[in-house]
Amino acid sequence: MEDIIYKALETELLSQKAIDYLTNKGLKPVKTVALFNNQYRRESEEKAYDLPAVFIEFSTATYLPQGKNTEEVQDRVRIHIEQKNFASSHSNSHNQEIALDVLRHINAVHAIVGSVKIEDVGSIYRVGRELDTDHGNAPVHIYEYGMQYLDCSTDKYGEFEASGANVGVTATKQLVQNLPDQSSEPDNPYIV
Repeated sequence: MEDIIYKALETELLSQKAIDYLTNKGLKPVKTVALFNNQYRRESEEKAYDLPAVFIEFSTATYLPQGKNTEEVQDRVRIHIEQKNFASSHSNSHNQEIALDVLRHINAVHAIVGSVKIEDVGSIYRVGRELDTDHGNAPVHIYEYGMQYLDCSTDKYGEFEASGANVGVTATKQLVQNLPDQSSEPDNPYIV
């Protein structure tokens, strides 16, 4: 399921809709989306990538058995947002606006990520944020998202039944129906 989640996030972040959304806000569109592999801490070993960049990390997940080849998954995905840091420590209105653009950009990326709809997965909701400055490069903002779904593709090597791949769609929708509405920007074209 992680590959499906990754592709959905990557596709939306690089879509023309996302490019237009960010550009209309006066922000730079995301140029790079990749699986997280500590890129910004290993910059000297990495192939160069364009900024702003978003790295997708699959972090903590809990799996609760729901029957043969079915598990309830409570998954966490961390979105690392790296941008050039043009902010100066000298406080004046020009520098302040540039610094605030960094925050506007991460909020816009959040709106895009939070809007992604993945079949058989409930809403993607933000559960936390942190700032990573411990690497000598530009600060990286990390948003953590939660999602819940039934994974019916658990391959037990020889016990897997392909007909069970779509079992639990209704249960998944019931599982996530009580999650809070994450609509935060009324003018956001991503809010459905």
